[in-house]
Amino acid sequence: MTRYALLFAAVHFPLALALSYLVAAINPNPSGGMGVVAIITAACIVGWRFAVRHGRLFTDQEQWALISGCLFYICLFEAFGLWANRDRFTSLSAAAWAGIVIFTIGLDFLFLWLAYRYPVRKTMQKKIEKDEGAR
Repeated sequence: MTRYALLFAAVHFPLALALSYLVAAINPNPSGGMGVVAIITAACIVGWRFAVRHGRLFTDQEQWALISGCLFYICLFEAFGLWANRDRFTSLSAAAWAGIVIFTIGLDFLFLWLAYRYPVRKTMQKKIEKDEGAR
């Protein structure tokens, strides 16, 4: 599943950057939420590619391995974003940082789990049904 976690990273990174630039160009004071769109979109592309290659849904073990790999990447991505803006957060205590990290990882895990549980599964099922109907 490493290949698909890397595909997730390869799709998510440019998509997240493009969305953030687009939103910043439209609204100079953007709110959050675009990260969820990037996660769901990247996960759907990964699921679609898996269905094309294997013609089936993820097993439970494959799904958890993929979620773990994607979560590892997302943690690195989030850490990079926080490091780039570290000057904004110099007044936070270590406990506040720990709370932010735990909360962020929890939300990212939830978004990944929900993405692979619902929209990705639906995308994969449609692709598999389409391929079976074409035979």
